[in-house]
Amino acid sequence: MTMMETGAAIGRHHTCNEVTMLSPHELAALLLLRDLPEQFGLDQAELDALLEHQLVAVEKRPTGQERFHLTRDGHSVIQAVTRQS
Repeated sequence: MTMMETGAAIGRHHTCNEVTMLSPHELAALLLLRDLPEQFGLDQAELDALLEHQLVAVEKRPTGQERFHLTRDGHSVIQAVTRQS
């Protein structure tokens, strides 16, 4: 993955010159959600940021529970920061 692809995977372009980066806490939450999609106790602000960046999606179950899963962009971020191909 090139530096340009890595930067695009980690940050989302909101305008031509602005890139929003994930905080360390948001990145940690993304890693946790990859392994344990039914997370309880994660900070709501971090979940909201991941949803806003479209790195995770939420599925409401018939039981009322929420289950999070990584989107394609979320998986791209994980691959970029862990150097997986």
